[in-house]
Amino acid sequence: MRTWTSSSDSLFSTVVNQGYAPARPIQIARAGARYTLGSLTLGLSYSNTQYGRDTLSTFSETEKFNSGAVMAAYQFTPASRAAFGYNYTKSDGAASASYDQFNIGYDYALSKLKDLYALAGYQKSNGSTLNAAGRVIVAAAL
Repeated sequence: MRTWTSSSDSLFSTVVNQGYAPARPIQIARAGARYTLGSLTLGLSYSNTQYGRDTLSTFSETEKFNSGAVMAAYQFTPASRAAFGYNYTKSDGAASASYDQFNIGYDYALSKLKDLYALAGYQKSNGSTLNAAGRVIVAAAL
């Protein structure tokens, strides 16, 4: 089995894609945009990640992850800001799963060095993915 080092190790640290760690060719493309209109900031992004199969892979075909995200943030005062985000990920190939994630947060600057914030998130998964041994398992949220 091939081993990875340095920053590539963090690519496979989640239950979503750990089964594709043996992938030799990995292709990642991502595009995003952000627009600010007064106190409102809107953003969106799309990414496509492909884990290619080779002779050491534990999976049978290329796995493709397509992700889309949207976010909105509003600056109420110079010290106060709230934000909301949504991300959808769909995988196809050796396994097929989908993931939904919702996030909301609020940030209040007490001073230049102190910050008070609250974050909440919700994740839902459907379908199947591969575990680190290459076996098909029920997809789980992070």
